[in-house]
Amino acid sequence: MKTKRLLTILAVISILTFAALKVLFTKPAVTVAPRPSPSSAEPTHSKADYSPVSVDRDLCRKLTNALREFHTKRGHRPLPEGAPEDEKHAFAIDAAMLGALSGKDNAGVNYLKAAGLTTLVPPDRFRAAFDFNGDGNVPDPSSPETNITQDILVWSTGEDGKPETWADNAFAWLRP
Repeated sequence: MKTKRLLTILAVISILTFAALKVLFTKPAVTVAPRPSPSSAEPTHSKADYSPVSVDRDLCRKLTNALREFHTKRGHRPLPEGAPEDEKHAFAIDAAMLGALSGKDNAGVNYLKAAGLTTLVPPDRFRAAFDFNGDGNVPDPSSPETNITQDILVWSTGEDGKPETWADNAFAWLRP
């Protein structure tokens, strides 16, 4: 009787050992297929692939964020003393404004870096318009009879360097 019981226990242990070894050392039936390499129809991007308009649009977004943060933290805009508070006026983002945004004045806070700007912004390449009356709208620089619902608008002067020719200017706001 003891022998029979011992044989039964050994048989159960053998079956369990066999099952455990099979699970541990058998390749799974389901495998993950390797990901196919992208076809020529699916573009892969590197920094060199971005067009000048796309780069300028990104800079517009980052400059808008830097200007907004400056205004929020400091309570004023980085404009020269006595600057007109006309919402239709376009201010050049010049060396003085970039200096204030980069913390070269006495505040020392680099709002450009905080907004993600790691490249040099060319002075006078971008323009900005501000919501001075606090209604949340700024006249569209390309079409002053319509308003854009934003507090700050930033746009590039484009390839020709002229802010008034809109065919090549880049901007980051949505038109109504």
